[in-house]
Amino acid sequence: GVLTGKGLDYGGSLMRTQATGYGVAYFAEEMLKLKGDSFKGKTCVVGGAGNVALHTVEKITELGGKCVAISDYDGTLVDPDGINSEKLAWVK
Repeated sequence: GVLTGKGLDYGGSLMRTQATGYGVAYFAEEMLKLKGDSFKGKTCVVGGAGNVALHTVEKITELGGKCVAISDYDGTLVDPDGINSEKLAWVK
């Protein structure tokens, strides 16, 4: 899991809210590059539906991947065609 949203008094930051989710996607992209691969044409599932997960899906999509499901304790959103920005906005 990822801990986000700490207050400034607790070592938090005023960085962009997207930073952690984008970082997850960029990390995965670097791991794929080490194997000579990329997100292009890849299908993925992201666990969670909070700030980190939603921004991870957003960035993976920008990098050429297709996220087909996100989930949390309330349920699961599945779309075989990919979760686009409209669906992400609905989850938020």
